[in-house]
Amino acid sequence: MNPSDKYREYLQQTGFSHDPAQQHVISLLDQLQDDLISAIDNKSFFSRMLNRFNSAQMQPRGLYIWGGVGRGKTFVM
Repeated sequence: MNPSDKYREYLQQTGFSHDPAQQHVISLLDQLQDDLISAIDNKSFFSRMLNRFNSAQMQPRGLYIWGGVGRGKTFVM
């Protein structure tokens, strides 16, 4: 299950409503999840040894979420 799937589940519940800003962050989290899974799948022993000194390029970038109080940052995470 990716973050978008879980978000859609919550939107079906009482008290939750769609927020375009949250949806944007959710789509970025979907991409981050895909990147992390790909990075794990592509990390064979041999490829890790070859890329030992160049590992920064192989790492997926994280996501920094910021916004005002009550915007749903914790909920999204």
